[in-house]
Amino acid sequence: MGVLEFSDTFTSSVPAAKLFKAWFVESDTLLPKVAPNQVKSVDLVEGNGGSGAIKQVNFAQGVPVRYVKYKIDVLDESSLSYADTVIEGGELSDKVEKVTHEIKFVSTSDGGCSANSVTKFYTTEGANLSEDELQASKEGALGLIKLVEAHLLAN
Repeated sequence: MGVLEFSDTFTSSVPAAKLFKAWFVESDTLLPKVAPNQVKSVDLVEGNGGSGAIKQVNFAQGVPVRYVKYKIDVLDESSLSYADTVIEGGELSDKVEKVTHEIKFVSTSDGGCSANSVTKFYTTEGANLSEDELQASKEGALGLIKLVEAHLLAN
C-alpha cells in the first residue's frame, strides 16, 4: 500500500468558530440547503454526530459520486480540529483503500480564518492516482466549503 498526501490552506473572512461549526457540526442540514445540486442529504448512520460517529453524504443526481460514508475520527470545537476517514463510496475503488482528512481552523488578525488541511489517499498495492483524480477530489471539497462560506457571509 502506498500513501499519497497533499496539504492545502483555505482562507476566509468568516470567523474560524463560525465556519467550523457550519462545516462540521451543522453540515447535516446546511449542505443540502446551500448545495442542493450537489448534496441530496447527509445522514447520521451511527453515533451522536461527534467523534466516533459515522455519516453518509448522498449526492444529487448528476454528481459522478453516488455517496460517501465516513467515520468522524476527531470533532473538537474547542480546538477547531476535525479528522475523518472515508470508509465507503466516494474515491474508494480498486485503487484506493481509504482516504483520511485532517483540518484545523485558526483565527486570523482580520477576524476571518485560515484552515490547514491534510488529505491522505491510501492506495492499493501497485495502484497510481493521476493528478486529475487528486485534483477532482480537492476541488469537490473546496467547492462545497465555498458554498457554505457564501451562505454564512450572506446570512
